[in-house]
Amino acid sequence: MRVKFISYHQAGLRQTVNLPSFLSVVISSKTVSLATRRNRIKRRVREAFKPLLKEISGLGIVVFPRPEVAECNFKDIKEEARQCLKELR
Repeated sequence: MRVKFISYHQAGLRQTVNLPSFLSVVISSKTVSLATRRNRIKRRVREAFKPLLKEISGLGIVVFPRPEVAECNFKDIKEEARQCLKELR
């Protein structure tokens, strides 16, 4: 399982230190057809990133989870989120 992310900082836009970070989770209906599964994946990914976003400021992060995330446990998702933010820094 690999969570991909895009940040404004990587896209070449300025990082604003005074603004709080935000997270957007995008998963298409082609990737996971049932809305209930898509929503569950979004909730789990958001919760995994929530404590980590307090450590950084001024970043907008967009996460594109893969379908395999539905079978992962929450501990794995949290560890993957931590690794993604570590790579970002």
